[in-house]
Amino acid sequence: MSEKLFCDLSSDRTQERALVGEVGATLPDGVKLEYEARYAAMLSHAIKNYALLTYSGEVIVRGAAMRSSRSEPYGERFLRQALRCVMQGDLVGVEQGYQETLRVLRTRSLPASDVATRFRLSKDAQTYLAGRARQKEAQYEALLLAGRRQWKSGEHVRFYRASNVSIAPKNSSKVPLKKSPGLGNFRLALSSAS
Repeated sequence: MSEKLFCDLSSDRTQERALVGEVGATLPDGVKLEYEARYAAMLSHAIKNYALLTYSGEVIVRGAAMRSSRSEPYGERFLRQALRCVMQGDLVGVEQGYQETLRVLRTRSLPASDVATRFRLSKDAQTYLAGRARQKEAQYEALLLAGRRQWKSGEHVRFYRASNVSIAPKNSSKVPLKKSPGLGNFRLALSSAS
């Protein structure tokens, strides 16, 4: 098991490493304390849910409360930008990033893949189709509406619900919208990786 300890130290790396050595020497056998890295800033949301700002300006986000595999790419970008601004004390930058995100959403300036939710498929096509009459699931219906009849469990798909639009598979021209009763309309951006 690995745990992380973050300390607010006003010292240099040599002093930090010395402190880690001193504390590590007091720990019981089998428990090891290592110096991993130092960061310019940290924002802690909850236990094991935090953001770090490296000295080179990179934002590292950890924990399910701070990010989700289903998050839309535009939201991930905004979150990272906002976290960077907060950790740098730039609240005006947070507001500007928020207003710019609203603008591109309202003007529909983003590609379909940027507003699509990512799902990992847990059922293969045969399993889903066998139970489809009992319960329809949006991610599989989006695949079917895009003309896909075969897929494997573990494959990833990105899609979003839309109204009064057409289905647009990633890197292809638009095709007429098909409706799925009870699930709404879909615009699809398929991806079998990442």
